Amino acid sequence: MLYPVTPTQANLNGKESTDAAFTMARDLYPAGIDFDFMDDQSLTRCAIKDKQLHVSGEQYKILILPDMAAIHYSTLEKAYQFYKAGGIVLAAGGLPQVSDRVGAADPELQAMVKEMFGTTYAGQNDTAKVYSQKNKAGGQALFFHNPLDAKSIISSLIPRDFQVMKEGQTSNVMHRKLGARDLYFIYGVPKGTPCFFACSGKAELWNPWDGSTHPLNVLRADAKGTTIALPLDKTEPQLIVFSSGKPEIEQQANHQALAADTLALDNNWDFELKPTLDNRYGDYRLPAFDGKIGAEVWKMKYREDAGTETAWQQPGYDDSEWKDEEIAYGPQFWKLGALPDDLDFSALDAKLAGLKKIDSEQPVVVNGKNYYWQPYEFSWRWGLKDDVGHQGYHGMKGHVNNEIISFGIIDKSRMAMPLYPLHPEKEGTSYYLWSSVVSPENQRASILKKGLLPVKAWFNSSSLDADHSVVGLNSGANPLLLRYKGVGRGYFLLKKSGAAPKFVKPVSLATDWYLNPDVFPFNCNPDVRGTYGLYRFAAPPGTQKMMIQAAAKPEVWVSGQPVACERGTMEPAKPVDPAIPVWIVNFPDTMKAESIVALRIEQLPGQFGGAAIPEPVVFTAGKGKITLNNLKADRALATYSGGMWYRKTIQISQQQASSGKIILNLGHVVSSAEVYVNGQPAGERLTAPWTFDVSGKLKSGDNLVEALVYNTLGNHYLNTPTQYVGRTNSGLIGPVNLIFK
Repeated sequence: MLYPVTPTQANLNGKESTDAAFTMARDLYPAGIDFDFMDDQSLTRCAIKDKQLHVSGEQYKILILPDMAAIHYSTLEKAYQFYKAGGIVLAAGGLPQVSDRVGAADPELQAMVKEMFGTTYAGQNDTAKVYSQKNKAGGQALFFHNPLDAKSIISSLIPRDFQVMKEGQTSNVMHRKLGARDLYFIYGVPKGTPCFFACSGKAELWNPWDGSTHPLNVLRADAKGTTIALPLDKTEPQLIVFSSGKPEIEQQANHQALAADTLALDNNWDFELKPTLDNRYGDYRLPAFDGKIGAEVWKMKYREDAGTETAWQQPGYDDSEWKDEEIAYGPQFWKLGALPDDLDFSALDAKLAGLKKIDSEQPVVVNGKNYYWQPYEFSWRWGLKDDVGHQGYHGMKGHVNNEIISFGIIDKSRMAMPLYPLHPEKEGTSYYLWSSVVSPENQRASILKKGLLPVKAWFNSSSLDADHSVVGLNSGANPLLLRYKGVGRGYFLLKKSGAAPKFVKPVSLATDWYLNPDVFPFNCNPDVRGTYGLYRFAAPPGTQKMMIQAAAKPEVWVSGQPVACERGTMEPAKPVDPAIPVWIVNFPDTMKAESIVALRIEQLPGQFGGAAIPEPVVFTAGKGKITLNNLKADRALATYSGGMWYRKTIQISQQQASSGKIILNLGHVVSSAEVYVNGQPAGERLTAPWTFDVSGKLKSGDNLVEALVYNTLGNHYLNTPTQYVGRTNSGLIGPVNLIFK
């Protein structure tokens, strides 16, 4: 299948071509139809032999053009030569219109298209019809509009080299030839499912981990091919190889399970992190630093200290009702709404314009219904939560949006680019935002605004018209009220008037407002002094030191016990804002298991909630203890990506040690494992089954079993706003047991 680059480059049906290509890809592969994407250059250098395209040791019977409105002339020329030599060419969605030879209206291009498909893009094409042409050499060319028809058309044109003989069962398969052998790599198909292979000979299951081979039962073998019941489970990739010779029936005795003694290993293991994310070039976070990213906390439980909480520092305290807060994000406005759009807002405007503070406990009554002010959060660095930057294929493109205001419901039901769509709320699309702008002195300020703009605004209780660009600030808090109508994103803030040196952001991944000394901060609670926030999160096993950045010195408890906190230096990363202190907490040496950390931090102006902690909490950890589980649900390690050592000393008897065969089964692992027994390597695995032959490596008495597990980058990407997080299950999940045969 031709990769759909040219239409996008030519700005001619690029989206249609991409949609056609990936619609077919998503439909063909689960149906057991193996295909490759190919670029124009590779197609051009293909040799045509025996009605097939030959390139780089591969052969292809069919070439698919996915809605290629724009196409390289050499590409279509190669497709035409292939068709003339007896090959099969499919065009899905649309036919070529222009090329790089003479652009549009190229008679030679359209003559080739007409000869192959019997029509051109300018013809009166019936969208329900499949246009088909054949030539004397046996070549065929078919044009059809619906990309989902490709599966049935391909099946009718060439014999399938693999088929699942169970209705409704999908499959994933790759078929390759190596010399006289046929290799099939299959996954996603349950054990025992009958499958047809379009080849014959001796069928074997090859084990890529230890090099062993096992003959397979053959259900049926004839001139068309061989049918086999798959031997492994759905989660286990199966490498099935056909070699020259006659099919062999594996002796029944080989299938009989031998009597086995199983020793279940309990879930309590020694644990040690092995960080791997080298950030010297800023690959995983900006700014770059010379070191590896270890365990961190980006999200925590939060509640404002009302003075009524008791025993909240204790590890067993139930904080499920607390808010999930994210570092750097905190309330900067109070929001009222969504409100019905058909209100008469004049009376409400007059009532709210004179507010000097917000009482969130008191309702605002609108048409007899109570509405309450709710905190509105954003981050000066990251902007909108879960909506920080334009997305492209494969993630963000090195840019954080400047928008700090957004109204509407974010639609995350599907991947969307460059931004998630916003939908109106059921109540309406009218909102108020209230905050205060803080100034150290009387001065003038410029209004910066863009995107979704307020329909009305008030500053220091005075109305601002749409053309207002400069306002006067009093020393202290200056109330700001904004009324919006509509769905969208934007910003509205104040900046010092007059010429100023051009501000250079300290880190590129940030809004233009982050640490900008000319931008005035907001304070949505200007009358509040001496309040505190309560925070709870978990520290990983074996934590030795914890580093927290906060303007106010925190009070710290670890597992319910107060712990000293002193000013120090962040390691290995350096804070983006060096003006904010870093606080060091050294853990007791006896703290080996995962522990609950509780903090009490004074809420300074504009630094409420997660905004009081602008950078992730960083840990230095040594050897600890852990209970086997899926680390995806672990509050301390959910966002850790890297290596993890699991170690356990077990005792076995002389009889068990002298068993003929001993298998270590790790149960479930994500996503790789290296095993050592008494210091001897026992093998590596990248996929299930997570079993290791440890025969001859165990002795009577104590034995050390070690497993080095690496998870995926998906866990680290939970800390980023990308749409491409990927797999987040993590660690040695188990259950783990030894099988003595």
